[in-house]
Formats: sequence, C-alpha cells, structure tokens
Amino acid sequence: MVSPEQIHALIIGINKYAKYNPLKGAVQDASDFKDYLLERQVPAGNIKLLVDGDATKSAIVEQIQLLKTNDAIERDTAAIIIFYAGHGASSPMPEDWPKWQSVQAGGRIEQLCPVDIGETVSDHVIEGIPDYDIRVWLDELSRAKGNNITVILDCCHSGGMNRDGHDVGADWVLRCIEDPPKLSLPPVPWTLGSYSAATRRLWDARH
Repeated sequence: MVSPEQIHALIIGINKYAKYNPLKGAVQDASDFKDYLLERQVPAGNIKLLVDGDATKSAIVEQIQLLKTNDAIERDTAAIIIFYAGHGASSPMPEDWPKWQSVQAGGRIEQLCPVDIGETVSDHVIEGIPDYDIRVWLDELSRAKGNNITVILDCCHSGGMNRDGHDVGADWVLRCIEDPPKLSLPPVPWTLGSYSAATRRLWDARH
C-alpha cells in the first residue's frame, strides 16, 4: 500500500488554446483531480498543476523530466500520476520517422496538444507532443523511479481510444484538434547518440 506522502502527481488541464478552438471543462477536470488527491491527504507539495497559459510544450516536457530527477520520489516506493485533460490530435507520420507499435492504422501519430501548439516561436511552429516521445519518457521514468506510474489522458486520440462522437449533443466539444501542425522534428530517440550532431542540436533547441 502506497501512503499519501508517497504519491506524486503532474496534472495538466487546458481550455484556452491560442490557435485552436477552446474547451470548456478541461481545466475544471484538472482542478477537480487535484482536489481529489488533496482530499486523500496527498501533500500539496507533491502535486504540480499546469493549466492554460502555464501548460506550454516546454513546461510540460520540463515537468515530465523533473519527475525522473526528483529526489523526493523514491524508486519502487512512490506512486507517480500524470493527468492530462485537453485537446488530442492525430497527423500523418513523416516518412523518415522510425516505425513503432503504437502507430495508428494508416501511419498516423497521436499527440497531446500543449496550449501553445500552432504558435510560431523563433521561426518554427510549436508542434504537438507525439505518443512516441511520451512512450520514451515513461520508459526512462520507470527505469529511474520504478513501475508504479499511472497515466490518465482525457482527450481524443489517446492510445487509440478516441472520442469520434457520432451522437453528441449540441453543447458537446470534442477534445480533438483536426488540423495540428505537421510533424517535422524527429521523435525522441532511445539514445540521442543515434542521430547526427546537427539533429541533436535541433532537437535540444526545440524542446
């Protein structure tokens, strides 16, 4: 049994997208989940909440990476929760990307959508977070902290379990971006040494 003091959570909720249709309930879902953990005596210091403008791609990536190096998260003792509520997306896989099992039928890549997806920064467009990157980060996290990791994705295009929503009410908003930016940057490699120095510099600059 894991005690509340051993639970650590990264919670993300996004309603207000700069370039895409807003959502109505994602931030509330994230806040409610935080409250749920607090009610069960999880220390507030063990919970990181990113909502709307704070949930940029760089911030999300940084917080996932920090889970690996957080000394308060004891390997094989702590429980880690990652909760995401927001838009999901799916786009064609670039031809030069490696193939892996999670690729959707038809060669499409599933993505989480940070709040700044589609914005232009330093002459490049912020892309979604591909499922392959998340897979690699979770593998690295499990190696560093153990296997007690729970990922909750409340969005479309998450592991093939999406909300296509044929019979939806007039007030429903699908958590799906239909036309995300085209993926161009190579996915996170199992080892950055497998790419050229130029590609590694490009990857580091964009994350």
